[in-house]
Amino acid sequence: MNKRLKKDSGITLVVLVITIIILLILATISIQALTSTGLFENANKAKLETKRSQIKEWLSLNLMEAQTTNYNKTDLEILEIARQKAESREGLSKLGKTVSVDKELSTQEDGEIVDAYFYVIVDRDVYKVDISGAKFIGEQGKIPPKITLQNITSTTNSITVKVKTSRNEGGNVEYYIKAEDEEKYELKETKTDDSEYTFINLIQGKKYNIKVIAKVENRPQAEVIVNQTTGKVTGMITFNSLAWTNGKANIVISTNTNYLVQYQINTIEGNWITGTNVDGLSHGDVVYARLWDGVNAGINYAEQNILDGIEPNVSIDLNSKSATVETSVMAIVTQNDEQSGINIEKCKWTYNTISEELGTSESMYTGNFTGSKQSLTLQVKQAGTYYLHVLSVDKAGNAREVISEAINVRELTFAEKVQIGDYVAYSTGVHSYTSPQGTGLSHGNGYGNQTFTSNDSIKWRVLDKNVSTGEITLISENPIQTDSNTNFYLRGAIGYLYAEEELNKICSIYGYGKGADTNKTFNYVVGDLVEGTATGVLTGSGARSINVDDINKITGYIPKEAGEYTNLIYYPTRKTETGYSSIAVNRKDKTTYYDYAASQYLNNTTSNIYKLLFGDSNIYYWLASRCVASGNNYSGFDVSIVTGGYIGANNVGVGLTNYLEEHQFFYGVRPIVYLKPNLQTNGKDETGAWTIM
Repeated sequence: MNKRLKKDSGITLVVLVITIIILLILATISIQALTSTGLFENANKAKLETKRSQIKEWLSLNLMEAQTTNYNKTDLEILEIARQKAESREGLSKLGKTVSVDKELSTQEDGEIVDAYFYVIVDRDVYKVDISGAKFIGEQGKIPPKITLQNITSTTNSITVKVKTSRNEGGNVEYYIKAEDEEKYELKETKTDDSEYTFINLIQGKKYNIKVIAKVENRPQAEVIVNQTTGKVTGMITFNSLAWTNGKANIVISTNTNYLVQYQINTIEGNWITGTNVDGLSHGDVVYARLWDGVNAGINYAEQNILDGIEPNVSIDLNSKSATVETSVMAIVTQNDEQSGINIEKCKWTYNTISEELGTSESMYTGNFTGSKQSLTLQVKQAGTYYLHVLSVDKAGNAREVISEAINVRELTFAEKVQIGDYVAYSTGVHSYTSPQGTGLSHGNGYGNQTFTSNDSIKWRVLDKNVSTGEITLISENPIQTDSNTNFYLRGAIGYLYAEEELNKICSIYGYGKGADTNKTFNYVVGDLVEGTATGVLTGSGARSINVDDINKITGYIPKEAGEYTNLIYYPTRKTETGYSSIAVNRKDKTTYYDYAASQYLNNTTSNIYKLLFGDSNIYYWLASRCVASGNNYSGFDVSIVTGGYIGANNVGVGLTNYLEEHQFFYGVRPIVYLKPNLQTNGKDETGAWTIM
């Protein structure tokens, strides 16, 4: 029996050692398994939650006990009894190692008035107890901040948000925004306090999402999200009274809002001008105005048409109320319009015997103005009582007629009435003449057939008058061209031989009109001055060509004697078909050529007679006169001309020793018309030309 026990005892020790080793191995494996699967962690969490539940239960039971045993006391008194018991730590010390309780009740939290409460801290866990019970707040130092929206307002271009934070010491407040149709928020501002922030430069009438986050390091963040829609720029725009000064308008724009006012003139495109005072406006302008908040413009705009509804002011000052047909009356017309200003191109006047108003139709007036203050020379037409009618129009189209006082005028004869340079309504009728090329044996121009036809488009002006005989002489206002609108050509020997005849015959077609003195006769010379000439006569017509003697008479120029040359040359002759000699012969040619500037003899180049004959020194025409410019071994056979204020001649042929050199020149022609003596006139027509009775 004892032996067996010993043997058994030895085996047991070995087995024991092995068993211990196996158990250690198994324990290690179990611990690792438990650790890897989080069983310890979960167990710890479960233990902590159990502990927190026990504490909340104790605090709630403590409050319930106070309520039950003190049912006749107020909530505040009951809560204080519960606080005092918790402060004694009776029961709480069994649930935690460290316990602290607020020394008194609180009625404020995060800056707000709340129901009374007190805090209990057990092992860094914070519990809040109020009359409704107890709840776990969080771990001390890990409680998230609190954020509360205090206020949010918006304008048309901004949103202002105000928040209140607590438990945010050392943290930040971040302000985010996004439009409703945007995906991501945009951080606009980070602040260290909870003051308000304004989002600016926003679009009017748009919905925005606002997010404000309170952040403290190593704590959960708190946020508040709110939507807000911006307003729209609206309000009333008023255009104040229009003011005019010196033809320009000023207008002031106002609004019943605090928005800025912007305007443009005559367009709504482009850049708008910020301001309320708009000046420099003209009649017909349109002012557009809108409201502006600094970012957004009002959807609608107002407009104002700038219009002038006031008639111009007109005054007529006469230097005399009586006159004769020999004299004129000076009238100073002053027109003024302080609004849109005088439209001088539309202002008209007329001078007639009508005492009643003509109305405001421009067709009733014949004269034009060039300035707002202008002197008018009122030329008499015939005896009678006359009135100056002035039609004044401003740029807005307001028209006004003003009539002068009566002007009494005494009758004169036609010749007394007209002045040098006056227009006369002389009608020529339709007559034609074709100047042929001709030969030396027959008349012509040496160039080719050239036709002239009279017509009433030609204007006629007074060249001369004889008051004693009542005779009036007219001249075409401008040189006349052929029916082909070309100047008249004279060429070579034929052109020289028959220049006077052709020019006079051309001009004769204008001498059959109403009032022409067809009893006149006009002489002209053809042929070579040395070989011999012949005199031609025009009859039945009251017109001829102007010649150099006419010009010399008016200018007072007296031709001087010139030298004589003997040369062996070819010369013009009416004895050959070509118009020039077949051989060179010795002949004596006396120089009759001369030239001079009309301005040397007509001192006043602005006088009517100078303008009539020479214009602005740019009128060119033939004179029905011929001359010779002779020198050694040549003779120039010339036809007289007026060119640019000068009187001279062009050699259409030059006789040389070996041949006759032919040239061609082209100028206009100017007829002179003689009117019958003692004609009468009805005065001037609507164009200002004297009529012939």
